[in-house]
Amino acid sequence: MQKTRNKEQPAKKRIMNAKTNATESKNKNAKSNKSIPKPNLAKTNSKTQKTTTTLHEGIMNAKTIATESNKKSIPKPNHAKTNSKTNSKTQKTTTTLHVCTMCHLNLPRSEYSKTQWKKKQKKCSICAKKRNTNNTTNTSPTSKETKTKTKTPVLLTERPQRSIPGFEGLLTCCTDFPQTKRGQPPNAQSAVFNPLIACCLGPLEGYSTQTQLDFAFAWWSKVLPAWPRWVETLRNAGICTQKSKLLQRAKGKPNPLIHKAKGHGTVPHFRGTDQIQALELDMMCSIEIYACVQCLYSSVALDKMQKEEQEKEEAQEK
Repeated sequence: MQKTRNKEQPAKKRIMNAKTNATESKNKNAKSNKSIPKPNLAKTNSKTQKTTTTLHEGIMNAKTIATESNKKSIPKPNHAKTNSKTNSKTQKTTTTLHVCTMCHLNLPRSEYSKTQWKKKQKKCSICAKKRNTNNTTNTSPTSKETKTKTKTPVLLTERPQRSIPGFEGLLTCCTDFPQTKRGQPPNAQSAVFNPLIACCLGPLEGYSTQTQLDFAFAWWSKVLPAWPRWVETLRNAGICTQKSKLLQRAKGKPNPLIHKAKGHGTVPHFRGTDQIQALELDMMCSIEIYACVQCLYSSVALDKMQKEEQEKEEAQEK
């Protein structure tokens, strides 16, 4: 019995020790809790409320500042000004009336052309059209008709001649033929070639008659004495067989039969290649024509050369 009691006593001691330890630990925790002050929740809540209110107020203030700045930067449309402008425009359109000098009516801008509106004495479009039609129906000839009717005077007088270099004793040309501004032969010699072809072909409807061709034949014979011989040789070579081809392929402004003379007949402007083909039906004839034409347009240069040669000869004689 004593052994069992001795065994039970240490168990009871253990339980008591455990209880005492637990109470001690509780007391220690209570002391430690007392030493650490508890947070004042009421104070913290008031602080957080203050911070949130300050943030909210700052955001609202920023928004108000931004809206005010936008209002300042973006001006509001002045409806009064726009209305006044539109009203003034409508008033202008309605009030821009002008009296026509022909019909004496107050008409708006739309009834006048741009040219008439700029003038002091304005005429409406209807009155201007009526005046134009009256002018066209008048029997008085226009400026163009008067120009075509007036003939340039042409005389069949003897012309001073010069011999062609390389063809002395055979070919000559006049020295008073109109020269170009450059003093050189032109790139195209249609002013001479086309009248020569026309004299070979005969009268052409709408361009020249037989009398005009006869007069031109006589005039060109004074300029180039070999003209009649060239016409005969080209006719014998068969230039008349190319008449339809030359007329079909003709383009551009017609050439006068007589150089720089109006009212004496014209010639269709034959194509350049067709001119050369027609003249080269007789090669010797074409060579003579080319040489004479070059001398016609270079009389100033030839005169200078002759003077220089004479001066050299005089210097050698001295």
